[in-house]
Amino acid sequence: MRYYFSDWCFDPLTIQGEAFETYVEAYRAPGAIRGAMEDYRANASDLAQDNADASVKIACPVMSLWGRDFKLVGEMFDMPRVWAEMASNLVTHAIPECGHLPHEEKPEEINRLLIDFLAGWKG
Repeated sequence: MRYYFSDWCFDPLTIQGEAFETYVEAYRAPGAIRGAMEDYRANASDLAQDNADASVKIACPVMSLWGRDFKLVGEMFDMPRVWAEMASNLVTHAIPECGHLPHEEKPEEINRLLIDFLAGWKG
């Protein structure tokens, strides 16, 4: 876990102490690692579903957030273009000096963006 957090975060010291121990404890639970990895294993199915309805865009408001400096997303892909292919009512934010875990690395910024995005929602 230390390797992943230090490699996936822009600041390798982002998750330490009690926060790190909370993750360790959670991943010690039976099935936790398998459950987390199922998201990655489902990639082929996700892609097939995306291709099956590629002509249909998500109509509701969509906000996409990602770490601009995460080498496996923000540095490899044009994320606004990727999301624009899938959603018509779109807001995108590349979070600077941030890796794979924006909610951990920039919680104040992420919370502000979420609050602003949801402010006009009437559900």
